[in-house]
Amino acid sequence: MPKFDWSGCFPYKEIRPGQKAAIDACIDAFESGKKYFILEAGTGVGKSAVAATVGAYIEKYLLPSCEDTKTGSNILTTQKRFSL
Repeated sequence: MPKFDWSGCFPYKEIRPGQKAAIDACIDAFESGKKYFILEAGTGVGKSAVAATVGAYIEKYLLPSCEDTKTGSNILTTQKRFSL
């Protein structure tokens, strides 16, 4: 389980069970020293909300404080285009 409560980092009012499991797994990996985490989940699961939560958590609890450095997250997503 994550060291700190990440629920304040979640961008929406309610969280779904799959999102909670993904956030816990990702944060656990980073807290144990991993540099990368790949989340594969289906359309509509809420991967962007998971990414936003993990990014905010890392910024708040895992990055060293540096007043002269801006922190933040970039979330890259793909979109499918169809030709009709």
